[in-house]
Amino acid sequence: MRSKAALSTFFLLGVLHSACTDSKSPYKDSFPCIDDLHFDVQVTVLTTHANAPTAISSHIDPEDSGTSYNGAQLLQREVEVHLQNNFLSDAGTPVCRGSDCFEFHFKAGRFRNDILDTTCESLLELGDPIDESYHNKDLEDYIDLNDALANAVKACNDERVRDPRAINLYIYNSCAWDETSESVNCDDKTGHGRKNKDGSIYKPYAFIDVSRLQHQLQAPEEHEIGHALGLPHNCDPKITSASAESNIMQSGCGLAGQSGGKRNLGFGFVNRILADPEAEDPEDRFESMNQVDELVKTAEAIQASWCDADGS
Repeated sequence: MRSKAALSTFFLLGVLHSACTDSKSPYKDSFPCIDDLHFDVQVTVLTTHANAPTAISSHIDPEDSGTSYNGAQLLQREVEVHLQNNFLSDAGTPVCRGSDCFEFHFKAGRFRNDILDTTCESLLELGDPIDESYHNKDLEDYIDLNDALANAVKACNDERVRDPRAINLYIYNSCAWDETSESVNCDDKTGHGRKNKDGSIYKPYAFIDVSRLQHQLQAPEEHEIGHALGLPHNCDPKITSASAESNIMQSGCGLAGQSGGKRNLGFGFVNRILADPEAEDPEDRFESMNQVDELVKTAEAIQASWCDADGS
């Protein structure tokens, strides 16, 4: 985790580069409880996967084989190291509004065994979404997995599983439909994230596949939290290889030959956001976006909805 001095240096640089937006907050006058782009993050393990963090597990650092972490340390590092240190602009600086910059604070970690008695059964079940109804579109009871995750988070009122005043980060085992074998394949590594508005209140979340913990494979922490803070995918057609440098939010977008790339370039101005996938002219399907402005706007809308719910 960065020292306070290092963070201060980064924050100063953030004011000087594209990481910064100077637009006035539309919420602060009405909601003084807004916390200057600071978010608590609760991390919950939902999956039964053999490699999932537990109270007694040990995990080798992929960048230093001589270092290992216990399960509790691993969950904390997902937020304080991998998310905080990589949630950056395309200039490599923190994402800010003026002098207020995004900070993510680890609030709590829960292992699956800690929450087996939860009333949020649907969410616990989705830790290993092996049911064919989440994947096979030919079934009458098919429900898109993205919608199933969003609905389960909305319905969960157990604060051990969904903290109502935090971004909730879930560790699960991603599964997908294999057209060749016509079966569910749980070697998939897809993550999910949404700002997830429920009535007037946001319930933002991110799901990360257990195999991608410790910042493995295409920047999962910052990519999925980007979704939780309102960002859609970027669909740059020039990215055709997994080894290509690309924006954090880059995706193949279901287009032939297109790739997500490394996702190693920070948030900035992009011009291929998939805005209208049904447009007749393919070029009308895309629009440009300042990702920094969008992140700040959504973050403050989320916090304002929490303040309003609290009566503050």
